[in-house]
Amino acid sequence: MGKIKTENKRIRNIGIRWVFGVLFLIMFFSAIVEFHIIAGLLFLLAGIVALPPTAYLLEKKLNISMSGTVRFFVVFFLVIVASNSLPDVDSTTAINNSTDAVAAPLTSANGTTTIAMPASAETPDNKGTVDIVTSPAGATVTVDGVPQGFSPVKGLSVDEGNHIVDLYLSGYNPKTLTVSITNSDPKTIDWTFTPYVDPSPTPTETPTTESTPTHDYDSSLVRNYDVIQENDISIKALTKPLSAYTSEELESVPLNMRIDYRVVISPDISKEELKSTLIRVVMDKTSENNDIDEVVVFAYDRKEDVDDAFTLGKVEWCPNGDWGSMTPEIASGNDRSSYQYVFDIKDKVGNIDASDIPTEREYEIYDYYEKCYDDAWINVDLNDPTAAPDEDLLMQKVAEKYGITKEEAGSICDKVTIYKMNLSV
Repeated sequence: MGKIKTENKRIRNIGIRWVFGVLFLIMFFSAIVEFHIIAGLLFLLAGIVALPPTAYLLEKKLNISMSGTVRFFVVFFLVIVASNSLPDVDSTTAINNSTDAVAAPLTSANGTTTIAMPASAETPDNKGTVDIVTSPAGATVTVDGVPQGFSPVKGLSVDEGNHIVDLYLSGYNPKTLTVSITNSDPKTIDWTFTPYVDPSPTPTETPTTESTPTHDYDSSLVRNYDVIQENDISIKALTKPLSAYTSEELESVPLNMRIDYRVVISPDISKEELKSTLIRVVMDKTSENNDIDEVVVFAYDRKEDVDDAFTLGKVEWCPNGDWGSMTPEIASGNDRSSYQYVFDIKDKVGNIDASDIPTEREYEIYDYYEKCYDDAWINVDLNDPTAAPDEDLLMQKVAEKYGITKEEAGSICDKVTIYKMNLSV
Protein backbone atom coordinates (compact mmCIF):
# COMPACT_ATOMS: atom_id res chain seq x y z
CA MET A 1 0.00 0.00 0.00
CA GLY A 2 2.79 2.42 0.93
CA LYS A 3 4.65 1.51 -2.26
CA ILE A 4 1.64 2.34 -4.43
CA LYS A 5 1.06 5.65 -2.67
CA THR A 6 4.69 6.64 -3.06
CA GLU A 7 4.80 5.61 -6.73
CA ASN A 8 1.60 7.53 -7.48
CA LYS A 9 3.04 10.57 -5.72
CA ARG A 10 6.23 10.39 -7.78
CA ILE A 11 4.32 10.01 -11.06
CA ARG A 12 2.04 12.91 -10.15
CA ASN A 13 5.05 15.11 -9.35
CA ILE A 14 6.66 14.24 -12.69
CA GLY A 15 3.42 15.10 -14.50
CA ILE A 16 3.18 18.45 -12.73
CA ARG A 17 6.77 19.26 -13.68
CA TRP A 18 6.02 18.49 -17.33
CA VAL A 19 2.92 20.68 -17.34
CA PHE A 20 4.65 23.70 -15.78
CA GLY A 21 7.82 23.15 -17.81
CA VAL A 22 5.88 23.29 -21.08
CA LEU A 23 3.94 26.34 -19.81
CA PHE A 24 7.21 28.19 -19.06
CA LEU A 25 8.53 27.36 -22.55
CA ILE A 26 5.36 28.83 -24.08
CA MET A 27 5.86 31.97 -21.96
CA PHE A 28 9.47 32.05 -23.20
CA PHE A 29 8.42 32.11 -26.87
CA SER A 30 5.73 34.69 -26.14
CA ALA A 31 8.23 37.00 -24.41
CA ILE A 32 10.83 36.62 -27.19
CA VAL A 33 8.25 37.43 -29.86
CA GLU A 34 7.47 40.68 -28.00
CA PHE A 35 11.23 41.38 -27.65
CA HIS A 36 11.23 40.98 -23.85
CA ILE A 37 14.60 39.23 -23.99
CA ILE A 38 15.44 39.15 -20.27
CA ALA A 39 11.99 37.88 -19.26
CA GLY A 40 12.13 35.30 -22.05
CA LEU A 41 15.50 33.94 -20.94
CA LEU A 42 14.30 33.68 -17.32
CA PHE A 43 11.16 31.78 -18.40
CA LEU A 44 13.37 29.49 -20.49
CA LEU A 45 15.61 28.76 -17.51
CA ALA A 46 12.52 28.08 -15.35
CA GLY A 47 11.33 25.59 -17.97
CA ILE A 48 14.74 23.88 -18.07
CA VAL A 49 14.77 23.48 -14.26
CA ALA A 50 11.16 22.21 -14.22
CA LEU A 51 11.25 19.66 -17.08
CA PRO A 52 12.67 16.28 -15.91
CA PRO A 53 14.94 15.61 -18.97
CA THR A 54 16.51 19.08 -19.09
CA ALA A 55 16.75 19.31 -15.30
CA TYR A 56 18.63 16.00 -15.23
CA LEU A 57 21.10 17.17 -17.89
CA LEU A 58 21.58 20.51 -16.11
CA GLU A 59 22.22 18.87 -12.73
CA LYS A 60 24.59 16.37 -14.33
CA LYS A 61 26.47 19.15 -16.10
CA LEU A 62 26.78 21.25 -12.92
CA ASN A 63 27.39 18.18 -10.75
CA ILE A 64 24.60 19.10 -8.34
CA SER A 65 21.41 17.51 -7.06
CA MET A 66 18.29 19.58 -6.30
CA SER A 67 15.60 18.40 -3.92
CA GLY A 68 11.96 19.01 -4.79
CA THR A 69 11.75 21.97 -2.40
CA VAL A 70 14.90 23.62 -3.73
CA ARG A 71 13.67 23.12 -7.30
CA PHE A 72 10.31 24.74 -6.43
CA PHE A 73 11.95 27.84 -4.92
CA VAL A 74 14.40 28.17 -7.83
CA VAL A 75 11.57 28.02 -10.39
CA PHE A 76 9.37 30.32 -8.27
CA PHE A 77 12.18 32.89 -8.02
CA LEU A 78 12.89 32.78 -11.77
CA VAL A 79 9.21 33.24 -12.67
CA ILE A 80 8.76 36.16 -10.22
CA VAL A 81 11.85 37.95 -11.55
CA ALA A 82 10.77 37.29 -15.14
CA SER A 83 7.27 38.64 -14.48
CA ASN A 84 8.65 41.76 -12.79
CA SER A 85 10.98 42.42 -15.73
CA LEU A 86 8.06 42.68 -18.14
CA PRO A 87 7.07 46.30 -18.90
CA ASP A 88 4.20 47.74 -16.87
CA VAL A 89 1.58 49.13 -19.29
CA ASP A 90 -0.74 51.87 -18.05
CA SER A 91 -3.85 51.67 -20.23
CA THR A 92 -5.49 54.75 -18.71
CA THR A 93 -2.82 57.30 -19.63
CA ALA A 94 -1.24 57.58 -23.09
CA ILE A 95 2.11 59.37 -22.72
CA ASN A 96 4.70 58.67 -25.42
CA ASN A 97 7.87 60.30 -26.72
CA SER A 98 7.33 62.40 -29.82
CA THR A 99 9.18 65.08 -31.86
CA ASP A 100 10.63 68.25 -30.30
CA ALA A 101 8.28 71.21 -29.85
CA VAL A 102 8.48 74.88 -28.89
CA ALA A 103 6.02 76.59 -26.56
CA ALA A 104 5.63 79.11 -23.73
CA PRO A 105 4.50 78.85 -20.08
CA LEU A 106 1.37 80.39 -18.61
CA THR A 107 0.75 81.70 -15.08
CA SER A 108 0.12 79.86 -11.79
CA ALA A 109 -2.49 80.39 -9.11
CA ASN A 110 -2.79 79.21 -5.47
CA GLY A 111 0.43 77.24 -5.68
CA THR A 112 -0.72 75.09 -8.65
CA THR A 113 0.20 76.04 -12.20
CA THR A 114 -2.41 75.57 -14.93
CA ILE A 115 -1.18 75.54 -18.52
CA ALA A 116 -3.64 75.84 -21.41
CA MET A 117 -2.43 74.78 -24.85
CA PRO A 118 -4.06 75.93 -28.12
CA ALA A 119 -4.68 73.60 -31.09
CA SER A 120 -2.11 72.34 -33.64
CA ALA A 121 -2.70 70.74 -37.00
CA GLU A 122 0.55 68.70 -36.72
CA THR A 123 -0.49 66.62 -33.70
CA PRO A 124 -2.93 63.64 -33.90
CA ASP A 125 -6.57 64.17 -32.96
CA ASN A 126 -7.12 64.34 -29.19
CA LYS A 127 -3.38 64.76 -28.59
CA GLY A 128 -1.05 67.56 -27.55
CA THR A 129 2.71 67.84 -27.19
CA VAL A 130 4.71 69.51 -24.44
CA ASP A 131 8.33 70.18 -23.55
CA ILE A 132 9.29 70.23 -19.86
CA VAL A 133 12.30 72.36 -18.95
CA THR A 134 13.60 73.13 -15.46
CA SER A 135 16.30 75.28 -13.95
CA PRO A 136 18.48 73.66 -12.73
CA ALA A 137 18.13 70.74 -15.17
CA GLY A 138 18.15 67.08 -14.15
CA ALA A 139 14.86 67.05 -12.23
CA THR A 140 12.78 63.88 -12.03
CA VAL A 141 9.65 64.29 -14.18
CA THR A 142 6.45 62.27 -13.77
CA VAL A 143 3.16 62.77 -15.59
CA ASP A 144 0.06 61.24 -13.98
CA GLY A 145 2.40 59.15 -11.84
CA VAL A 146 4.31 57.73 -14.84
CA PRO A 147 8.09 58.48 -14.80
CA GLN A 148 9.23 60.38 -17.90
CA GLY A 149 12.96 60.62 -17.12
CA PHE A 150 14.89 63.75 -16.23
CA SER A 151 14.46 67.32 -17.40
CA PRO A 152 14.64 68.60 -20.05
CA VAL A 153 11.96 66.32 -21.52
CA LYS A 154 11.22 67.05 -25.17
CA GLY A 155 8.07 66.45 -27.21
CA LEU A 156 5.87 64.45 -24.86
CA SER A 157 2.65 63.43 -26.62
CA VAL A 158 -0.29 63.38 -24.20
CA ASP A 159 -4.05 62.93 -24.43
CA GLU A 160 -6.44 65.87 -24.27
CA GLY A 161 -7.61 66.74 -20.77
CA ASN A 162 -6.07 67.52 -17.41
CA HIS A 163 -2.76 65.93 -16.36
CA ILE A 164 -0.65 66.14 -13.21
CA VAL A 165 3.04 66.93 -13.70
CA ASP A 166 5.38 66.40 -10.74
CA LEU A 167 8.89 67.88 -10.72
CA TYR A 168 11.46 66.83 -8.13
CA LEU A 169 15.10 67.80 -7.70
CA SER A 170 17.12 66.98 -4.59
CA GLY A 171 17.87 70.10 -2.53
CA TYR A 172 14.97 72.10 -3.99
CA ASN A 173 11.26 72.49 -3.26
CA PRO A 174 9.24 70.02 -5.38
CA LYS A 175 6.55 71.34 -7.73
CA THR A 176 3.20 69.91 -8.84
CA LEU A 177 1.44 71.38 -11.89
CA THR A 178 -2.06 70.71 -13.21
CA VAL A 179 -1.85 70.84 -17.01
CA SER A 180 -4.88 71.26 -19.28
CA ILE A 181 -4.09 69.75 -22.69
CA THR A 182 -6.01 70.41 -25.93
CA ASN A 183 -5.32 69.50 -29.55
CA SER A 184 -2.85 72.38 -29.77
CA ASP A 185 0.42 73.83 -30.92
CA PRO A 186 3.42 72.54 -28.94
CA LYS A 187 4.05 74.39 -25.68
CA THR A 188 6.80 74.43 -23.08
CA ILE A 189 6.67 74.17 -19.29
CA ASP A 190 9.61 76.15 -17.93
CA TRP A 191 10.01 75.93 -14.16
CA THR A 192 12.70 77.46 -11.93
CA PHE A 193 13.19 75.64 -8.63
CA THR A 194 13.67 77.41 -5.30
CA PRO A 195 16.20 75.96 -2.83
CA TYR A 196 14.77 73.87 -0.03
CA VAL A 197 15.23 75.34 3.46
CA ASP A 198 14.99 72.88 6.34
CA PRO A 199 12.63 74.27 9.01
CA SER A 200 13.65 74.33 12.65
CA PRO A 201 13.71 70.75 13.94
CA THR A 202 10.85 69.78 16.21
CA PRO A 203 10.89 67.00 18.78
CA THR A 204 9.65 63.72 17.32
CA GLU A 205 8.79 60.43 18.88
CA THR A 206 11.57 57.89 18.57
CA PRO A 207 10.36 55.03 16.36
CA THR A 208 10.17 51.56 17.79
CA THR A 209 13.27 49.63 16.65
CA GLU A 210 12.87 46.33 18.49
CA SER A 211 10.55 43.42 17.91
CA THR A 212 7.98 43.91 20.68
CA PRO A 213 6.42 40.65 21.96
CA THR A 214 2.69 40.07 21.58
CA HIS A 215 0.11 38.37 23.78
CA ASP A 216 1.36 35.06 22.29
CA TYR A 217 4.69 35.50 24.07
CA ASP A 218 5.42 34.02 27.49
CA SER A 219 9.10 33.93 28.44
CA SER A 220 8.49 30.99 30.79
CA LEU A 221 7.37 28.86 27.81
CA VAL A 222 10.47 29.44 25.64
CA ARG A 223 12.27 26.16 24.76
CA ASN A 224 15.84 25.62 23.60
CA TYR A 225 16.44 26.00 19.89
CA ASP A 226 19.37 25.56 17.48
CA VAL A 227 19.77 27.77 14.40
CA ILE A 228 20.80 25.42 11.59
CA GLN A 229 20.55 27.82 8.64
CA GLU A 230 20.49 31.58 8.15
CA ASN A 231 19.61 32.77 4.62
CA ASP A 232 19.76 36.37 3.43
CA ILE A 233 16.79 36.93 1.08
CA SER A 234 16.97 40.74 1.04
CA ILE A 235 15.41 42.79 -1.77
CA LYS A 236 14.88 46.46 -2.56
CA ALA A 237 11.91 48.06 -0.75
CA LEU A 238 9.91 48.47 -3.95
CA THR A 239 6.45 50.05 -4.00
CA LYS A 240 5.75 49.50 -7.71
CA PRO A 241 6.81 47.05 -10.45
CA LEU A 242 10.55 46.90 -11.04
CA SER A 243 10.10 47.95 -14.68
CA ALA A 244 8.52 51.24 -13.54
CA TYR A 245 11.79 52.44 -11.97
CA THR A 246 14.61 54.19 -13.75
CA SER A 247 18.13 53.05 -12.90
CA GLU A 248 18.71 56.25 -10.92
CA GLU A 249 15.49 55.81 -8.93
CA LEU A 250 16.29 52.18 -8.22
CA GLU A 251 19.68 53.07 -6.77
CA SER A 252 18.04 55.41 -4.26
CA VAL A 253 15.53 52.79 -3.01
CA PRO A 254 16.71 51.40 0.39
CA LEU A 255 17.35 47.73 0.95
CA ASN A 256 14.65 45.65 2.66
CA MET A 257 16.78 43.29 4.77
CA ARG A 258 14.94 39.97 4.93
CA ILE A 259 16.41 37.01 6.84
CA ASP A 260 15.21 33.39 6.75
CA TYR A 261 16.13 31.28 9.81
CA ARG A 262 15.83 27.48 10.01
CA VAL A 263 15.76 26.24 13.62
CA VAL A 264 15.47 22.82 15.24
CA ILE A 265 13.27 22.35 18.32
CA SER A 266 12.29 19.22 20.23
CA PRO A 267 9.07 17.66 18.81
CA ASP A 268 7.54 17.26 22.30
CA ILE A 269 6.51 20.91 22.34
CA SER A 270 3.09 22.51 22.74
CA LYS A 271 1.62 25.13 20.41
CA GLU A 272 1.99 27.85 23.06
CA GLU A 273 5.62 26.89 23.70
CA LEU A 274 6.36 26.88 19.98
CA LYS A 275 4.87 30.35 19.46
CA SER A 276 6.85 31.82 22.39
CA THR A 277 10.04 30.14 21.17
CA LEU A 278 9.63 31.45 17.60
CA ILE A 279 9.04 34.98 18.93
CA ARG A 280 12.18 34.59 21.05
CA VAL A 281 14.19 33.73 17.93
CA VAL A 282 12.98 36.92 16.23
CA MET A 283 13.75 39.01 19.32
CA ASP A 284 17.23 37.52 19.68
CA LYS A 285 18.18 38.03 16.04
CA THR A 286 16.78 41.54 15.65
CA SER A 287 18.48 42.65 18.87
CA GLU A 288 21.78 41.48 17.38
CA ASN A 289 21.13 43.54 14.23
CA ASN A 290 18.36 46.17 14.37
CA ASP A 291 18.72 46.83 10.63
CA ILE A 292 16.87 43.58 9.92
CA ASP A 293 13.54 44.64 8.43
CA GLU A 294 11.65 41.33 8.05
CA VAL A 295 12.12 37.84 9.47
CA VAL A 296 10.71 34.40 8.75
CA VAL A 297 11.56 31.50 11.08
CA PHE A 298 10.91 27.88 10.05
CA ALA A 299 10.83 25.29 12.85
CA TYR A 300 11.82 21.62 12.40
CA ASP A 301 12.10 18.64 14.68
CA ARG A 302 15.33 17.37 13.02
CA LYS A 303 18.16 19.11 11.20
CA GLU A 304 18.12 16.69 8.24
CA ASP A 305 14.83 18.24 7.06
CA VAL A 306 15.79 21.93 7.06
CA ASP A 307 16.09 22.03 3.26
CA ASP A 308 12.45 20.93 2.93
CA ALA A 309 9.12 22.34 4.13
CA PHE A 310 8.89 23.10 7.86
CA THR A 311 7.69 20.23 10.05
CA LEU A 312 6.55 22.08 13.19
CA GLY A 313 5.60 25.62 12.21
CA LYS A 314 6.76 29.06 11.15
CA VAL A 315 6.40 32.72 12.07
CA GLU A 316 6.67 35.82 9.89
CA TRP A 317 7.56 39.20 11.43
CA CYS A 318 6.77 42.10 9.12
CA PRO A 319 4.78 45.37 8.81
CA ASN A 320 1.06 44.76 9.35
CA GLY A 321 1.75 41.02 9.18
CA ASP A 322 2.18 41.30 5.38
CA TRP A 323 5.50 41.02 3.53
CA GLY A 324 4.05 43.22 0.80
CA SER A 325 3.59 46.15 3.21
CA MET A 326 7.27 47.15 3.39
CA THR A 327 7.95 50.75 2.32
CA PRO A 328 11.19 52.69 1.79
CA GLU A 329 10.33 54.82 4.83
CA ILE A 330 10.04 51.78 7.13
CA ALA A 331 13.18 50.17 5.70
CA SER A 332 15.30 53.29 6.13
CA GLY A 333 13.80 54.51 9.42
CA ASN A 334 13.59 51.19 11.33
CA ASP A 335 10.07 52.04 12.52
CA ARG A 336 8.66 48.78 13.95
CA SER A 337 5.43 50.19 15.42
CA SER A 338 3.24 48.48 12.78
CA TYR A 339 4.93 45.07 12.95
CA GLN A 340 2.98 41.89 13.67
CA TYR A 341 3.75 38.18 14.15
CA VAL A 342 1.92 35.79 11.81
CA PHE A 343 2.03 32.10 12.77
CA ASP A 344 1.50 28.88 10.82
CA ILE A 345 1.62 25.98 13.29
CA LYS A 346 1.18 22.37 12.22
CA ASP A 347 -1.87 20.59 13.63
CA LYS A 348 0.28 17.78 14.99
CA VAL A 349 2.16 20.08 17.38
CA GLY A 350 1.07 19.16 20.91
CA ASN A 351 -1.40 16.56 19.58
CA ILE A 352 0.71 13.64 18.40
CA ASP A 353 1.19 10.40 20.32
CA ALA A 354 4.76 9.54 21.26
CA SER A 355 4.40 6.23 19.39
CA ASP A 356 3.74 8.11 16.15
CA ILE A 357 7.00 10.07 16.33
CA PRO A 358 9.65 8.22 14.27
CA THR A 359 12.69 6.92 16.14
CA GLU A 360 16.25 7.75 15.11
CA ARG A 361 16.58 4.30 13.52
CA GLU A 362 13.35 4.77 11.56
CA TYR A 363 14.59 8.12 10.32
CA GLU A 364 17.89 6.51 9.33
CA ILE A 365 16.06 3.81 7.31
CA TYR A 366 13.86 6.43 5.65
CA ASP A 367 16.83 8.66 4.80
CA TYR A 368 18.68 5.72 3.24
CA TYR A 369 15.63 4.87 1.10
CA GLU A 370 15.37 8.50 -0.08
CA LYS A 371 19.07 8.46 -1.02
CA CYS A 372 18.68 5.22 -2.96
CA TYR A 373 15.62 6.62 -4.72
CA ASP A 374 17.43 9.81 -5.78
CA ASP A 375 20.48 7.84 -6.98
CA ALA A 376 18.25 5.49 -9.00
CA TRP A 377 17.13 8.35 -11.26
CA ILE A 378 20.50 8.22 -13.00
CA ASN A 379 19.45 5.02 -14.77
CA VAL A 380 15.91 6.17 -15.63
CA ASP A 381 14.98 7.01 -19.23
CA LEU A 382 14.00 10.67 -18.84
CA ASN A 383 12.48 10.75 -22.32
CA ASP A 384 9.65 8.61 -20.94
CA PRO A 385 7.40 10.86 -18.79
CA THR A 386 6.02 7.84 -16.90
CA ALA A 387 9.42 6.32 -16.14
CA ALA A 388 10.43 6.05 -12.49
CA PRO A 389 12.82 4.00 -10.33
CA ASP A 390 11.75 0.47 -9.37
CA GLU A 391 10.60 1.04 -5.78
CA ASP A 392 10.19 -2.70 -5.15
CA LEU A 393 13.90 -3.27 -5.77
CA LEU A 394 14.81 -0.20 -3.74
CA MET A 395 12.76 -1.34 -0.75
CA GLN A 396 14.41 -4.78 -0.98
CA LYS A 397 17.82 -3.08 -0.91
CA VAL A 398 16.84 -1.13 2.21
CA ALA A 399 15.53 -4.26 3.92
CA GLU A 400 18.75 -6.20 3.27
CA LYS A 401 20.93 -3.38 4.63
CA TYR A 402 19.03 -3.15 7.91
CA GLY A 403 18.16 -6.82 8.35
CA ILE A 404 14.39 -6.37 8.15
CA THR A 405 11.68 -7.52 5.77
CA LYS A 406 10.66 -5.52 2.74
CA GLU A 407 7.23 -5.01 4.29
CA GLU A 408 8.76 -3.64 7.50
CA ALA A 409 10.90 -1.23 5.47
CA GLY A 410 7.82 -0.03 3.58
CA SER A 411 5.87 0.42 6.80
CA ILE A 412 8.68 2.47 8.34
CA CYS A 413 8.95 4.70 5.26
CA ASP A 414 5.18 5.21 5.30
CA LYS A 415 5.26 6.15 8.99
CA VAL A 416 7.97 8.79 8.49
CA THR A 417 6.29 10.16 5.35
CA ILE A 418 2.93 10.49 7.08
CA TYR A 419 4.51 12.15 10.11
CA LYS A 420 6.33 14.65 7.93
CA MET A 421 3.17 15.39 5.96
CA ASN A 422 1.20 15.95 9.17
CA LEU A 423 -1.32 13.16 8.48
CA SER A 424 -2.87 10.64 10.86
CA VAL A 425 -1.53 7.09 10.94
